[in-house]
Amino acid sequence: MELPPRKKYLDIVREILRRRHYARSTEDSYIGWIKRFIFFHDKRHPREMGAQEVEAFLTHLATELPFLFARENMISGKAAGGHSPSVVPGS
Repeated sequence: MELPPRKKYLDIVREILRRRHYARSTEDSYIGWIKRFIFFHDKRHPREMGAQEVEAFLTHLATELPFLFARENMISGKAAGGHSPSVVPGS
């Protein structure tokens, strides 16, 4: 007799979120953050990680994300109230 294939981790998470009637956008957001966590730790399974890995990921987010968002806002022209830094409103 053949055993059924094991479910993938993210599929299990999706099942749980759907069983609890989470919004699809919330499910997508949670899955996205879980994937970021996994990739940050070189694709290690979450079962193999603990508090140290969570702390390292959160520290990374706290130190890198503000810089990345600020840089992206400057590139996309969202700085200075939605206007390009080189354009003065009303001129």
